[in-house]
Amino acid sequence: MAENATAEKIKKAGLDRPLEEFKDDFLERKPFAEKIFKIIESNPLDLNIRIGINGPWGSGKTTVLNFIKSFCEEGKYPYANFNPWHYSNPEMAWEGFALSVDSGLSKWKKKKMEKSKK
Repeated sequence: MAENATAEKIKKAGLDRPLEEFKDDFLERKPFAEKIFKIIESNPLDLNIRIGINGPWGSGKTTVLNFIKSFCEEGKYPYANFNPWHYSNPEMAWEGFALSVDSGLSKWKKKKMEKSKK
């Protein structure tokens, strides 16, 4: 019970917010995220891979994902964010997955078109 109270205090204080900018990375998660990105980037297009980010609460999983997203954006790659925990049944999860991929590709295409106009 004390653990939950401590976790709530940390959340309220904003100490468990995932990082989005490299400059705030004092625990050096950027090199780990960069290694994962390089694996993704060097993967042949005809080979499907799956990468899992696993760790306990507060260990920086979302920060690593945010950093991978930043590398994707810098490298001009599409990125889709999907969280299956937001859905109560498989049908809704599949619909959410499809919408997430569509949204990620649409944002990527829009940025690509804006840059080509400049």
